[in-house]
Amino acid sequence: MALQAPANHVVRYKNVVFKKGFITDMSDYQGWPNDERDALWSDLYRHGMPVQVPASEAPKLPNKTAHYTVKGFEDDYMVGIDVFHQLHCLNVIRRSFYPQRYPEFGMWHKNGTLNMVNWVHLDHCIESIRQSLTCSSDVSPMSLNWLPSRSYMMLSMETYHRCRDFDGLREWAKSRNHGEYSTRKHVENGRIVDYQGTKSVLDGLDPEELRKVRFDLPDEVKAGLGIGEGEE
Repeated sequence: MALQAPANHVVRYKNVVFKKGFITDMSDYQGWPNDERDALWSDLYRHGMPVQVPASEAPKLPNKTAHYTVKGFEDDYMVGIDVFHQLHCLNVIRRSFYPQRYPEFGMWHKNGTLNMVNWVHLDHCIESIRQSLTCSSDVSPMSLNWLPSRSYMMLSMETYHRCRDFDGLREWAKSRNHGEYSTRKHVENGRIVDYQGTKSVLDGLDPEELRKVRFDLPDEVKAGLGIGEGEE
């Protein structure tokens, strides 16, 4: 049974040769971070989180979803498109590699203790990408070539892939994006209510579930969180 998705009708396919992406034949998204690369990464997904779904289309969705939190569209609904979430997650992981440039994405506080919120976010992102990759399970064949100069068998990255047209999907998402999105806004009785600054993202989680996550950490990390053996 095919899932009903708002973007199904814009999906097109094309053949793409992947870049090697290793020292040579690198893409514009690779390399040490700078303002230009940051903008390229952001532009990959910022229009797709979320997109507007007209009220007439909402009943076709496989799951209920919230009203669109942009003024003038409160009666419509919104959904995220999975590829844009995965790209967001990949960018979160990318930025965590460079805490000097992106301290808000670092896994560790300046005093050496674990930033629990960021660690939970990164752990979520890694798992989300894992599920997406195994779900799509790209079966494009990758050739192997012997390199006599190195006495080494090299897996070739420059191979053909049958890809969905991402640029076309991104343009469609732009046409369904009508304003700045905030995870702290919610439509209540036809009115947008902003809860910015009222709660932590970990508020409302089951304390027992959070406790299990914390005590799965290595002893040296738990010590940095102020968790002693007596609390277990």
